[in-house]
Amino acid sequence: MIRVAVGVALELIRDGGSVAESVIDVGAGASVLVDDLLAAVYNDVTVLDVSAAGLDVAKRRLGVESRRSVGWLRISAGGSRCGYLMCGMTERHCIS
Repeated sequence: MIRVAVGVALELIRDGGSVAESVIDVGAGASVLVDDLLAAVYNDVTVLDVSAAGLDVAKRRLGVESRRSVGWLRISAGGSRCGYLMCGMTERHCIS
């Protein structure tokens, strides 16, 4: 079932633009959508989640090769208004 949802997400992303565009996977955790985006030659992908453990699973699965094409962001689930402090973003990137 998860693979089906990832396939639907990938199709929606493909329908929305070209591989030259940036993609952010919000709430990604250990999802395999990033794997499929890289396989489809997207080269500007950001993976964002509150779970460091989930992000670590995806990083290990993808290996060092992904470091050129994937930005990894862990945001705080609380403490700041939108968690931007944990991922190095500034307040202007905060969407309330």
